Amino acid sequence: MGDKLRQLAGLLRRAAEKALIPALLTCLVAVPTVGSSMEIDWGSFQVLLIVCLALYLQWIISLLLVYWQQRGFRIERTDAEIIGNAFGGMGKKSRMFCRALADVCDNNLEEGLDGFLAVLEMQGLTDKERQLCHFYIGRCYQMTGCSANAVQSYQRARELGMDNPYLLLFQARSMTDSGAYEAARTVYDRLLELELPEFSCIRTDVGMLYLRQHDGAKALQWFEDSIAKGENVAFAYGGCALACLLLRQPEQSQQYYEQAVTNRMADLEGFREYYAELQDAVEHPLAG
Repeated sequence: MGDKLRQLAGLLRRAAEKALIPALLTCLVAVPTVGSSMEIDWGSFQVLLIVCLALYLQWIISLLLVYWQQRGFRIERTDAEIIGNAFGGMGKKSRMFCRALADVCDNNLEEGLDGFLAVLEMQGLTDKERQLCHFYIGRCYQMTGCSANAVQSYQRARELGMDNPYLLLFQARSMTDSGAYEAARTVYDRLLELELPEFSCIRTDVGMLYLRQHDGAKALQWFEDSIAKGENVAFAYGGCALACLLLRQPEQSQQYYEQAVTNRMADLEGFREYYAELQDAVEHPLAG
């Protein structure tokens, strides 16, 4: 509860700060118009003050709605932290960015990609806003299977100064998907150095990287290390089962397979299909 109250207080403070200048500018236009029709006395001053405060409050509410919209259309739980104060105004670029984010959230990836590309072409973007555009363009490419394009977009975000662990994770995965294994391993090493507790998938990701290279021994080492550290355990058991298939250790593979099922591995059906395909490929290498 305390954290939520602090977050709300911070949100109100940012909205109040951002609303001050546009509210003052609006008052400069509105006050002479209202004031010209009344005599300047204490009662008139009170009316003008109420008008200014009402305009200020209106701007604060409008900004809060923008913040709410920006945080409501998120793909990942951490998007609000990644975006921060960027695109927090009421201008066209902020509305377009929020719309693109909403499209991605609704799985309208092509529309979202077009939206982020359009925002990137706009004038007056800050460095942080450019970083975010490239980051989310990369996400769109990654989610549509265009891993090589995703790698380039993520790299551009890094070149502009973005240094977020999620950026590194998504770039490493895209590198793996595009076959850039050495580059991916370098990025994974950077993530391992950070030792972030919420990134319990790194060792299993590295294990999958070695599975892609048909290196069962190294893959098994990373999956077992993940199990020993209590990280992404169910997935790691599944990885061990696959690695043991490559090493032609069917009995050990079956034991790991059962552990993966027992621990309720995510996407269990997909794992079973992949396991069966790999098992068939190992047992019948010349088939097809």
